[in-house]
Amino acid sequence: MSETKNELEILLEKAATEPAHRPAFFRTLLESTVWVPGSAAEGEAIVEDSALDLQHWEKEDGTTVIPFFTSLGGAAAGRGRRNRRLW
Repeated sequence: MSETKNELEILLEKAATEPAHRPAFFRTLLESTVWVPGSAAEGEAIVEDSALDLQHWEKEDGTTVIPFFTSLGGAAAGRGRRNRRLW
């Protein structure tokens, strides 16, 4: 990711340790563009109304999360983690 953080990234860092920042983080998240790794069915082009299969990452405790990124750089960096366990 670049050295410059966007507003959502700054609020995420604050919200992770300071609950008072969580409402602002969620408001900003709802208004933000995020990138979510996924794919269309094999051989199909992705168009506006395509059904997509979103990636799910598995945590050490077996629960899964759907990753999202606040920038294309973050999405590119996360691409290599597809089958890795997190946390």
